[in-house]
Amino acid sequence: MSTQQVLVERFLHSWSVGLDEFCATVEKVFTDATIWENVGYSTTTGALDADGQVLFSIRCASVFDLSEDRITALREYFDTAPLVAARAAG
Repeated sequence: MSTQQVLVERFLHSWSVGLDEFCATVEKVFTDATIWENVGYSTTTGALDADGQVLFSIRCASVFDLSEDRITALREYFDTAPLVAARAAG
């Protein structure tokens, strides 16, 4: 398994462990300039912006840009229909 594959799997696994583990992993694998873009919703830059707050839960596809042992960009694409339906329901 490549180092970069291990990096991405470590990042994704940290989500399932808990908020503290997720935040610690983000600090280890993001650079100060890492761009995390939730296409159609929000964009953060660096580990401090990515605080792990749960705003909603939907399926998405993630695209990672990697440089050696760090994630330099993360773009997530998702169907916003569940968000629109939730807002409409009040």
